[in-house]
Amino acid sequence: MGEATANLPKNFKDAVTQKRAMVILFYVPGQVDDSKVLASIQALAPSFPKYAFLLYNTQDPVSYGSLATLLNVNYPPEVVLISSDLQSVKVLTGYQDQGSLNQYLVNLGTGA
Repeated sequence: MGEATANLPKNFKDAVTQKRAMVILFYVPGQVDDSKVLASIQALAPSFPKYAFLLYNTQDPVSYGSLATLLNVNYPPEVVLISSDLQSVKVLTGYQDQGSLNQYLVNLGTGA
């Protein structure tokens, strides 16, 4: 995994160092589902201040470096939830409504 981790974004490395749970969104701007998921994540973020919210436009691969490869991102929108201890990773591919995302974020904080 050394080569894959060499080019990780600073905000991801910071969240790992700070042992923060992460909500990572890979999206394509302008796409209907991607825009809805992005808006939901942005609306929910203030309710989860202890989480690191990392939002990556897939049309700007320099911003996320090798992170998409490391996390096996396939098809945006894709939300990756990572627990603060890095032991739990949940991948949500495609449209997710705000209520469902909220529940996933609650569960992320409880280890469920």
